[in-house]
Amino acid sequence: MLSDREAVFSKESIVAEVVKQTKGSCTISTIEKAVANSINRGKLIEFSQHSNAFTTPESLKAEKAVVRIMYESQNKTQPIMSKDAIYRALRDVDLTVGQKNAVITTLNTKDRVVAIQGCAGTGKTAVLLHISKMAAMKDYELIGLAPTKAAANVMERTTGIKAVTLDRFLTQYNGVLAGRGTQDGLAKMQNEFSNKIIVSDEASLISTEKMGNLLKLSDKLGFRAVLVGDTKQLGAIEAGKPFYYLQDHGLNTVTMDYTKRQKNEGLRTAVQLTSQNIDTSDFLRNADKIFKSLGNDGVIEVGSGATNSAFADAVYDKWKEHSGKDVLIVVPSNSMRQEVNARVRPHFVTGENFIHEVLHSKLLTDTQLKDVNNYNLGDVLLFTTSGKYAEIADKKRESLILKRGEKINPKSINKDVQVFERRILQLAVGEKIRFTKNSKNNENIVNGSEAQIVSISEKKITFKIANGSEIKLNKNDPDLQHIDHNYSSTTYGAQGTTVDHVIGVARAREQFIDLSTQRALYVTLSRARYGATIFTENKGALARSLGKKSGAKTSAIEHQKQLKEYPVDLQKQGREVFINLRKEVASFKKMQSFTINCSQSFEDFVSNPGLI
Repeated sequence: MLSDREAVFSKESIVAEVVKQTKGSCTISTIEKAVANSINRGKLIEFSQHSNAFTTPESLKAEKAVVRIMYESQNKTQPIMSKDAIYRALRDVDLTVGQKNAVITTLNTKDRVVAIQGCAGTGKTAVLLHISKMAAMKDYELIGLAPTKAAANVMERTTGIKAVTLDRFLTQYNGVLAGRGTQDGLAKMQNEFSNKIIVSDEASLISTEKMGNLLKLSDKLGFRAVLVGDTKQLGAIEAGKPFYYLQDHGLNTVTMDYTKRQKNEGLRTAVQLTSQNIDTSDFLRNADKIFKSLGNDGVIEVGSGATNSAFADAVYDKWKEHSGKDVLIVVPSNSMRQEVNARVRPHFVTGENFIHEVLHSKLLTDTQLKDVNNYNLGDVLLFTTSGKYAEIADKKRESLILKRGEKINPKSINKDVQVFERRILQLAVGEKIRFTKNSKNNENIVNGSEAQIVSISEKKITFKIANGSEIKLNKNDPDLQHIDHNYSSTTYGAQGTTVDHVIGVARAREQFIDLSTQRALYVTLSRARYGATIFTENKGALARSLGKKSGAKTSAIEHQKQLKEYPVDLQKQGREVFINLRKEVASFKKMQSFTINCSQSFEDFVSNPGLI
């Protein structure tokens, strides 16, 4: 179960999980003996230099398979365009060195899979626009993949590239992954993908399992894949950090590190310093420089022992100073978000409140879905294939009894079932909401999209959506079960957005889980164009806390320091653009030297949005 979320975990986390699952019936000594037995039987693998860190053979095998597919994809294609043609096309284009190199790498590579390691705000959208335009000249088409439907819509709107979610794409070609179908059918699909470039955005959010499936499809169907993301931002919900370890093992990667988003020099410096020091021992030493770069009011102390309520009051007072401007509030936890929402909400709503019941995802992993102890009476199951909902009325031994009379053994439940708990939400005219699930019946309702209530009648609610149009939904419409207030965001929800000003919270002391991390601070600061304010208990305490918490995902390969069968000279693996770069950059105006940036080792981090 632990390995669903993280590739590497501690003995303490194993003990805590077993105690939870057995409801305290197992003693610590019994659990420790079981751990030792699992090590002896090869079910757990100890960290070669630390007896308190473990991974599983399955995790290690999965990561090595992903790297192996990447190696096998190298030197398997021909360049789409010559370097001379690309240089001529980009000569008078206003792009940075990193942006131009990204275009070159994509269009001139002989590798089927490449990566664009782009720091936040470095202009990845502009790069995709130029790649799409130039590829079309050679009859190639880009297809975009994104983590959510809302992100896919933004990608399509800003770049003109048709985009879907990564999950939908993988599901659509699940038969290919499973080896089903005929040779003729496979040949037809290979022909369709022969001129396709699949661009996967926010690649740091892709788990090992999903990355493995994406690269397998690239191999089986023959399409080129471009992984676009930032290893310094937040990682996947599920186990693994393949965007990092693929680069670490020689994935053909171009780096974009000149920040264009920030229009304020101090803010730009803070963002760049944060990015440069993530995963390094220098973060603590440079934390004060980061804080000072934000200005006199960049980091504001609330006081030791500050509660969620105290932080919410401080954030609210600062928000009122920016009222009417393009401001994003970013907080580390859902509980704090609710406190902030309660304060900001009255500024938008008018009239009488309407009490509405919504469904909140429990975000159960595949393993958790099969354990009857993770279900409560009143929980709602959604069977995604049929779109039908069912409430749990009772639990008997290992079975769930549904209100409609059916009995289900959780061990038979798979990924086609989602589990929700009921919550109450107040709604009123003027309410700002976001949808939390894609609609099967309304293309305007997608996970992550925003809307505002313009009217509430006896039977219907009318929303104004982002494009200015209005949609009306019956109060009993299933889509209305999947909404939430939208006055502030967690760090995960904020990743991928851009605003003028950010108001954030970074806790120096956290009780249960590390949410205020180096990566969380980086994501928070880099959302802003003009200014950012961070609230914390104490600056010094925050600096010390951040120095210990990178917020990185874990890797089984990194845990074992394996893959010796794949010796990698990273400079040589830089491939076409990088090997002779210094000789060739002269044709670019104002071209500067280029370096490959490989991330340092990551520390342990648990990113469970269920606790956010």
